[in-house]
Formats: sequence, C-alpha cells, structure tokens
Amino acid sequence: MKLSTPVFAATTLLGAGLLALSAPLAASAHVDVTPSSTAAGSYSLLTFSLGHGCEGSPTTGITIDVPDTITSVTPTINPGWAVTPLTDGQVTYTAESPLADGLRTTFVLSLQIPEDAAVGDTLAFPTLQSCEVGETDWAEAIVEGEAS
Repeated sequence: MKLSTPVFAATTLLGAGLLALSAPLAASAHVDVTPSSTAAGSYSLLTFSLGHGCEGSPTTGITIDVPDTITSVTPTINPGWAVTPLTDGQVTYTAESPLADGLRTTFVLSLQIPEDAAVGDTLAFPTLQSCEVGETDWAEAIVEGEAS
C-alpha cells in the first residue's frame, strides 16, 4: 500500500512487510506526509509537514482530503491552529495567526489503515494550502519513474 499526499517529491520504503509511502510530484513542493505505520488494519499517525507559504505569502490554512476508505480520523490539536474534525471527507486546520513563509509546522492525523488494503495500494491525501494571497493545491499524484 502507498500513502500519498500531493506535496513533496519523495518515496519512502518503510521496511519488509510494510507498505510504501509515496508523495505526489511538485518541483517546488515542501510539504510531505510520513506515516508511523502502513500495514493493513494498523493504526497510524500521519504527519503532514509544511515548510513554506504560497509563493512567499503566509499560510492561513491547510485542508486534507481523506480517502473514502478511511471512516474515522482524529486530528491532533496544534497550538495556534483551529481544527475542524473530519467533515465531508476533509480535515481543516486554520491558523489563528498566519504562518510566515519559511517557517515549518506539522499536522498529525490518527487513523486506521483499511483492513483490506493490499501491498501496493495507494491511499491519496490531496492537500490544499491556503495563504493570505493565493493557495497551492497539492493534488497531483506521483507517477513512478517520472522526475520530480
């Protein structure tokens, strides 16, 4: 199984018997997702990392689309951010004060990997980054073999 978020051009193998994490392509992307586990049926903490704004504009929010096969998600509370739990397939974090370009933060979701997930499957978590000026849609899926 692969977990992906349209955020950072990278693929991480998590070890024998575990599933792979892949992230979508984006040449200038600086957001990625790292799972604590990718085994079918396991509970996992997905850490979404954000390290820049939208072309220099401070970040005001992040919206993470959750696959339909994930029925329950518990978002972690971040100081300085309001969070809307899973609603209509999305978890949204809103900054109480915009995050300046060049500063880094993380968002963590707790969830169970579907029991019927097979090695090689992909779970995509498209992410929309909202900024004071503009937004960046990290929804482009990674294509194996393509350069980032």
